[in-house]
Amino acid sequence: MAYNYMTQAGYDKLIAEINELESVHRPEISRQIAEARDKGDLSENAEYDAAKEAQGLLEGKIAQLKAQVANARIIDESKISTDSIQILSKVTIRNTKTGAELTYTLVSDTEANLKEKKISVNTPIAKGLMGRKVGDVVEVQTPGGLLNFEILNLISFCSMATLFTRIIEGEIPSYRVAEDAEFYAFLDINPVQPGHTLVVPRQEVDYVFDIEDDLLGRMMVFAKQVARQIQTVTKCRKV
Repeated sequence: MAYNYMTQAGYDKLIAEINELESVHRPEISRQIAEARDKGDLSENAEYDAAKEAQGLLEGKIAQLKAQVANARIIDESKISTDSIQILSKVTIRNTKTGAELTYTLVSDTEANLKEKKISVNTPIAKGLMGRKVGDVVEVQTPGGLLNFEILNLISFCSMATLFTRIIEGEIPSYRVAEDAEFYAFLDINPVQPGHTLVVPRQEVDYVFDIEDDLLGRMMVFAKQVARQIQTVTKCRKV
């Protein structure tokens, strides 16, 4: 049996979609079928035929989504490596021939969305990147031919919600040094390198790239203010 590996957020999205299809769209199509049937002769009733076709497509979609849920396995984000490219990594790469830079987040098949720059780990590019590190140059065999990419940047981490919970529960020793209506700041989140400060939003999000742009901007301003205050009493190495 092939499992569908996905994040908790991806799993929750599937469940929500199934619920909407069953509770909203299914009754609506049933109503359309009933109304079309009431109009008489079904042999020449285009509305009835269209509604029945829509019903078949809907039930097929529901069955497909339920199969994905049945075979789903939730990824334990706290155990994902952070020093090499893995599923959930956000990677910036450069085409060594054209110089074009691309940024992708590697996700499961069910969560892939090219418009959101999320690509499946089973795509040629993702397969070529998996396990590699910043600075590596990789060869990727694509339908258009062999391409070379240099890995420029990597953001690889567990979800912010998971990380924040671990900080609160003391699994990651640190000091809460500042907070306002929107953010918290913690000092010494990296015991090996004192002075590292983490700023997180009070509003729970799974990933940094899920934060709205305006909120992210305010978070950067808050982080700079915290860093300046910390710098007056101890060396602030990184925020």
